[in-house]
Amino acid sequence: MRHWLFMFRPETFEVVRREGVIGVLDTHRRRFAALVEGDRFITYLSRLRVLDGHGVLTSGPYVDDTQIFPVAQRYPWRCRVTVQRTGAAVPAADLLWTLGCWPDPMKTDPSNYLFCYGGFAEIPAEAYARLREVIS
Repeated sequence: MRHWLFMFRPETFEVVRREGVIGVLDTHRRRFAALVEGDRFITYLSRLRVLDGHGVLTSGPYVDDTQIFPVAQRYPWRCRVTVQRTGAAVPAADLLWTLGCWPDPMKTDPSNYLFCYGGFAEIPAEAYARLREVIS
C-alpha cells in the first residue's frame, strides 16, 4: 500500500465526494498508473490551503472521458475512491513542507509542486500517519 497527497480545487472536490472518482489529464497518466486499489490518500484543498480529510482508492486507474468535473478538461485518467473523512480544514502551509517527499533543493513551494505534477504526490507512510493524526 502506498500513501498519497491529492490536491483538489474546492469545486472539484465536491465532484470527487459526490461521484467517488478522481482524475488527471493525459499528460500525467504514467505517474497516475502507479496508483493501486487500497492505496490511502490525504486531501489538500488548494484555494483554501487546508488539509481536509482522507480516503482510500477503490479501483486502479482506468480511462473515461465523460464530463463530470466543473472545468474544461475532462481528466480522462481516473480512479474510484471513497472519501472517509472531510471537513477537517487544517491549515496546511507549514505542514506540507514537512512531508519528506519533495525534491532537494526545492525550487518552489509544495502546493505549486503538486499543481505542476498533476495534483498528486506519493508521501512516506510516516508522513501519512502524522497527517491523519492532525486532521482527525
